[in-house]
Amino acid sequence: MVLKSKDEKKTSPQHLINQKIPFEEVLLVGDGNEQANEIISKQKALKKAQEQDLDLVCFRSPDPDKKTLAVCKIVNYQKYLFELNKKNKIQKKTSQKTALKQIGLTFHIGERDLENKINQIRK
Repeated sequence: MVLKSKDEKKTSPQHLINQKIPFEEVLLVGDGNEQANEIISKQKALKKAQEQDLDLVCFRSPDPDKKTLAVCKIVNYQKYLFELNKKNKIQKKTSQKTALKQIGLTFHIGERDLENKINQIRK
């Protein structure tokens, strides 16, 4: 069995992680426990992430027009992807439950059949 290093983890195309972040300065956003938002160099942020044995993930790239920084967070990236995938599956299930169904009616339908169709629609 071959173990993957931190930089060889399965990544999503929408996120940059660890050494793949090309920006020199980032806005490091804290999680629920840690409210400190600070502008630091990428190297310091990577060092903090390595100390906690977690990943530095870039969630938003900088916008040069608005002069914003890349927004990064220290998280367990594999756990984050798992939770994101789980959330998407739940959303798909709930959207499938609310999908509309079609029931066909013809001109020559019997009275009892019509009542059954109406009961199906109500359910």
